[in-house]
Amino acid sequence: RTQTGNPISVKQARNNLLLECYQDWKPDENEATNWKEYYRLFGPDSSDGVSRKVLLILDDCKDDEQLKEIKPRHSCPVIVTARTRFAEGVDREIHQLDPVDAVKLLYKIYGGDLAVPGVADAPKQLAEQCGYFPLMLKAAAGHLKCTKRKGQDVLDFIEKLKTSPVDAFPQEKNPYLVFECSMRELSDKQSASLCALSIMATDFDRDTACEVGRCTPETIDLFITLYLIEVD
Repeated sequence: RTQTGNPISVKQARNNLLLECYQDWKPDENEATNWKEYYRLFGPDSSDGVSRKVLLILDDCKDDEQLKEIKPRHSCPVIVTARTRFAEGVDREIHQLDPVDAVKLLYKIYGGDLAVPGVADAPKQLAEQCGYFPLMLKAAAGHLKCTKRKGQDVLDFIEKLKTSPVDAFPQEKNPYLVFECSMRELSDKQSASLCALSIMATDFDRDTACEVGRCTPETIDLFITLYLIEVD
C-alpha cells in the first residue's frame, strides 16, 4: 500500500521506487530488465553507482508470491505487514502481547489516564483494535498523546480504527509516529547512546552494548521497553 493507504500492484511499487531513485528512469518493455534494475538498487552495483542504505517497508503484503517477487535479493532490512502468515521469506515475526501487557504499554506511552467515563473497557478496546502488536500499540498511544486526546476523543479514535484504520492517523506522520514518540522519552545522553548503537551493523551482548553506547544496563533496559532495540 501507499502512504495514503491505497493498494498498488507489485510492479507499481517497483516502478515507484525506481522513479524515486532515478528521475529519468522509464520502464522497459522487457519485464526481466525492469526487475534486474530494481534488485540492483539494493546492491553495490546500482546503475548510478550510489551505495544505498535502505529500509524497505512492505505494507499489507498479500501472499508468499508477492513477497518473493518484491523482496530484495541483496542484504536489506525489510519490514513486512500482512493479514496472513507467510510460508517463507520472513526471518523474524513480531508476536502479539498478552492483552494485560498490551494495555500496560498503552498507558506507559500515553503517560496518563486513558479511561473514558462510562466506558470502563475503553483501553481494552483500543488494545484489541491494535491487534496487541507493540508497533501498533505505540503508534496509537503516541498519536493520542501527541494530539492530547482524552475522553470522548479516545472513543472516536477507537471507532475510526474499527472502520478505517488508515485514516485514523495523520498521513504525513504515519512512518514516523512510533519512533518519534519513543525518542521523546529519552534524554539527550540516552539519545546519543541509541545513535551509537544504531550504527553498529552487528549483534552483541548486554555488556558490549553498554560499552558501545557508553551507557548503563538500565538504559539498555529502557531501549528494550520502548522497542527501540531487540533482544533474542
